[in-house]
Amino acid sequence: MANIGWPNESPQIEAQSAYDTRQANLVKNNANDAAQSGDLRGPFDKVFSSQNKGLPLKEITDGLSNTVMLGEVRQYPGEDGRGLLYLGSGLYNHFYTPNTASLDKMEFCEGNDRTGTLQPSAPCTRDFGQPPRITAQTARSNHAGGVNLSFVDGRSTFVSDGVDVSVWRRISTRAGGEVASEL
Repeated sequence: MANIGWPNESPQIEAQSAYDTRQANLVKNNANDAAQSGDLRGPFDKVFSSQNKGLPLKEITDGLSNTVMLGEVRQYPGEDGRGLLYLGSGLYNHFYTPNTASLDKMEFCEGNDRTGTLQPSAPCTRDFGQPPRITAQTARSNHAGGVNLSFVDGRSTFVSDGVDVSVWRRISTRAGGEVASEL
């Protein structure tokens, strides 16, 4: 799926002014984070907006070899939309490290499984109010110990579940001015 950086959740559709305010608040609210940068967005942030447009490679100023483009996301049975190329389901974020049991927030979660009864490794909720729909999906795989990632330059690598969260977040941003050489 497509990397949107490391906000904890993202609206599927929002006005430019709301987007700008949300981005400023993310930077302000995460100012003490070791992975902090002036830009928390990944290469696919703002896919759902009033202006859907591609991102020129020259805007990935952290470098194509330092920015994750795609990451593994698991599909789940039933009416669970995670891992499907449908609206926000095609996006994931780097807020939590890979394969964590953190709560995903998606429009379609089988059984609204907040406690992980159906999927112990991946609880999910669809309780997020009225539109615009909020989505948050973590990188997950069936591999023991990590996930596969592809960087914008085409390089692919396996990243351990135990990766430091600040490294995990730094490799997700496109223009934060940070380089993650620890992988």
